[in-house]
Amino acid sequence: MLFDRALNSGKILSDSTRKKYYVGGEENTYGWYFRDLAGHRAMSGKGHSPGFAAELDDFPDDGVTIIILSNSNSAVTQDPIPGAIARIVFGNDPPKPPVLSLVPLPQSELAAYAGDYQYGHEYFRPNAKFSLRPHSGSLLMQMDEMQSPLVPAGHDEFIERRWFGSIKITRDAQGKVIGLVTRYGIRNFPAKKLGPK
Repeated sequence: MLFDRALNSGKILSDSTRKKYYVGGEENTYGWYFRDLAGHRAMSGKGHSPGFAAELDDFPDDGVTIIILSNSNSAVTQDPIPGAIARIVFGNDPPKPPVLSLVPLPQSELAAYAGDYQYGHEYFRPNAKFSLRPHSGSLLMQMDEMQSPLVPAGHDEFIERRWFGSIKITRDAQGKVIGLVTRYGIRNFPAKKLGPK
């Protein structure tokens, strides 16, 4: 909080420098970006590494700062938690969390999901391959040595438990599973289902 106040009061950077580098868009290589959050203008910075995640959202027009620190690099630290807190701070209800199902999925549905998949170049590990396998009435995601259970959250939707990402299965016009989209924070990572070897 002290750093945020110093950063925005001219003690660290001049007004002209801040105007030059604090620009709109999430791809600002200086680490800060402006965006709309809960209907208010926010200047945001975030970061994570194994075992750590953080987000700072400063609302310059409102005199509000939200700081999230976590000793996990789960994506929920950056979405949806900051947006939900901002909604509460500004007098709105937070979004409802997904409804998770403890009912085992039918074997036919599990068989349709099972297989090998591959992310694209934009994934954290470009072109990473992984598999989905039936496990205890649901699915298990396996990528190299990493395993993560998938918890059903609706038709063709799952919560990936290791990093708390959301997964949406994609199908073609005939209803065949052709891939999925994993959402971590505000980023979507599509993966295609690979054919038999």
